[in-house]
Amino acid sequence: MNDDISTTAQQAHALYLELEQCLEGNPGGGSNPEALHKMQSLGLHLKWTSGIFAEKVGSLLGWAAILYSPRKHVRWNSPYQSGAEAVAHHMRCDLASIRIILWRMIDRKPAEAGCRATPF
Repeated sequence: MNDDISTTAQQAHALYLELEQCLEGNPGGGSNPEALHKMQSLGLHLKWTSGIFAEKVGSLLGWAAILYSPRKHVRWNSPYQSGAEAVAHHMRCDLASIRIILWRMIDRKPAEAGCRATPF
């Protein structure tokens, strides 16, 4: 693997882990400007690390603005879950997509025998 790709992937993976920890450590459902600022900072840094993350990071940060606002998350309330839980679920889906992109950055070979182990 190219050293530039390896370095970029390692930096991106570290940022991904921090984003994931920030979401899990700050469940949302109310105003949390500190968590929003941290998500925005990490997200923008990830976007600058490699442009291939731009779309998913944009989506993730849009959801973060909703999750950490005092009222916006309420729009996603349902009888089955709170709006904060629904919004956090969308954020986890974006994070999962970012992880898949990372995976593909590291392992560019086709799957062998239809199965791959996660590189992280």
